[in-house]
Amino acid sequence: MTFAVPALVSAFSFTFFMALAAPGLTWFDGGELALAAGTMGVAHPPGEPAYLVLAKLAALLPVGDLPFRLTLLSAATVSLSAGIASALGAGLWELCDSSATTEKTLAAQVSGGLLAVSSASVLQATRPELYGLSLLLGLSALAALLFARRRGPALAVLALCVAGGVHYALLVAAVPGLALLAWQRGRGGLKYGAVSAAVLLVPGLLQYLWLPLRARTGPVLDFGAVTTWERMLWAVTAGPYRRSFGLAEGQLAFNAEAHCSLALQSLGVLALILAVVGVVAVARRVPMMAAVGVLLVAFGVLPTLLQGVFSLENPDLWGYLLLPVAVLGLAAAVGSATLVQALRRRLPRLPSSIDLLVCLAVLLGPALSSVENADHAQRFVPARLGNAVLDGSPPGGVLFLAGDSWFFPAFYQRHWEGRRSDLELLALHQLSEASLPALANRGVAVPGSLRPEQRQRLAVIPSSVRQEHFLRILSQEISDRPVLVNNTFLPPELEWSKISDGLLYRLRPLSLSSAGDASVADADDSVWRQLAAPIAAEAGYAEDRTARGVLARHFSARAGFYRSRGLAAATGLALERGARLNPDTSHMIHLARYRFREGLDPVAGQAGNPLVAVGPWTQAFAAADDRAAGGLLDAALAAGPKLETAVSLQALRGAARLLVGDITGAREDAAAVLEQRPLHPQVTLLQERLYILGQPALLQRPATGPSSTAPTDGGAGD
Repeated sequence: MTFAVPALVSAFSFTFFMALAAPGLTWFDGGELALAAGTMGVAHPPGEPAYLVLAKLAALLPVGDLPFRLTLLSAATVSLSAGIASALGAGLWELCDSSATTEKTLAAQVSGGLLAVSSASVLQATRPELYGLSLLLGLSALAALLFARRRGPALAVLALCVAGGVHYALLVAAVPGLALLAWQRGRGGLKYGAVSAAVLLVPGLLQYLWLPLRARTGPVLDFGAVTTWERMLWAVTAGPYRRSFGLAEGQLAFNAEAHCSLALQSLGVLALILAVVGVVAVARRVPMMAAVGVLLVAFGVLPTLLQGVFSLENPDLWGYLLLPVAVLGLAAAVGSATLVQALRRRLPRLPSSIDLLVCLAVLLGPALSSVENADHAQRFVPARLGNAVLDGSPPGGVLFLAGDSWFFPAFYQRHWEGRRSDLELLALHQLSEASLPALANRGVAVPGSLRPEQRQRLAVIPSSVRQEHFLRILSQEISDRPVLVNNTFLPPELEWSKISDGLLYRLRPLSLSSAGDASVADADDSVWRQLAAPIAAEAGYAEDRTARGVLARHFSARAGFYRSRGLAAATGLALERGARLNPDTSHMIHLARYRFREGLDPVAGQAGNPLVAVGPWTQAFAAADDRAAGGLLDAALAAGPKLETAVSLQALRGAARLLVGDITGAREDAAAVLEQRPLHPQVTLLQERLYILGQPALLQRPATGPSSTAPTDGGAGD
């Protein structure tokens, strides 16, 4: 077989990926990684230094725009991984039965082909992302241990050291299985591996010096301001994402079921059945190799299996699972070869085309699933949304944005394409005291450090909820420029002070009496006519599930804003528009639209009289004294107010509890409010914030909704 089949598999894979590849800017981390590579900045923790060095080289390619060049890198790394998987499949079969050369070619085709056409691979190969490089290095280490004889352990350790500079969580997941494989080669193999690891450990760790060295140059993208040893430790240990591993009750069982669903979607029923056959065959003939495979899969799924913040819509989830998918593909390859070998023994006259038929049968289902589920939308919405955020902002605005889908496209266009240089864009989840000097150096009127009383107040607040407090501080300090936010949970006094401004909200001094001005709805007309309606009318929009979700959620949140201001007409119009933007009737916007139409979630109050339970806690929130506000709300709730008042008070207490770090109390208040008012404007934002913190507020009973939430008309607002 030599290298012919692996080479053909790699070539086929790259062609397949290019047919589905994103032509430009993408959702999620695409804009961030492209900007980090183009400007040699610091990406999100753990920093990915090895990936960014290679991505910088890819950024020099004279083809397409910057994100597409990184997509080429993703496609190339996954294609090469498929070629290596093909060679591994052939080698694994040879260990099982070295005399069956015909089935060896089949094993190579199935193992490499399955990895190429699986949904997990396609998703990572068609956008800027680092998981393809991690997979390539992991499979290279496995191939070195199997094929490179005496030098194998040293080469494997070298690949793993580089992998540690891409994403060390994936490295750690692969180490137990690879260590067992090195031990299986004999004491000499384990010895060479240990010596190589000792020699390469320091150079491997030195890769992370990229973070402080680049941060000290003041790059436009500097996630976390990694300029001190403390900040470097925070970044390298993935500080902002540690909370993702707090499992809620019943979460582990849900995650396990979801992983089975992902495996089924990515590989198909037939491949999984053949994988079981393959594991049995390998266990009978080469038991140690079966144990290696089990370890690679078991430890490979742990980073996602133990996640409390778990969403099937998160593409990074598939990236973590690439190595387990590759190992299952190897098992399916052995299972395919075992099946064909058994058929040939029973039916000696079986035509040679049986190999091709089995290969096509195994690959066809996953390939069709990948093509069907791939994003065919040409990904034009991220750039359009980023442009709209920038172009619709007032001159000199300082924009605090939550959510990767909002921040990264706009940030990329602001700093790489040079749009609206008068604006300053800041990610809410990146706010910290360490970021203040960089802001001051860029001309934002903020102090270079916190005052002692501010630092003392923040010292007792858990780091997971400090972003709201930094927003409080900065919104007060920035007095000469407009301050804007998008749809996100805010401290109550900031929530009360915001007014609609295009796609965003402008924060202004607290003024409850004017918060319900009906004219604020006028800004939505231009957003609808100039952005949302034209996007929805374009070919490819219906294929972009992320775009549909982002835009529908925006109008759902805007409806909540209007509801809290007592604006019934504006609430209904926003819900109609949001329902039109997302034809998926399972989306929350359709439930909200139905409940509003049926009077299940009416707008109480009147315009100019927002639904705020005014009391002494109002002044406490305005003074950023959340503990005092919480105590006052405790007393008010203990007095047994009427239902509507109690709901408003409990919503405020949930916010107060979150702001002091009482996540459990905030979750209890949010759940209690949502039982009474499932679409409460402020608590739905609090609910989203709790979900990000890994503490979702779960309802005991589902919200009443329609038997069919399909729109009865085409929407409103044309």
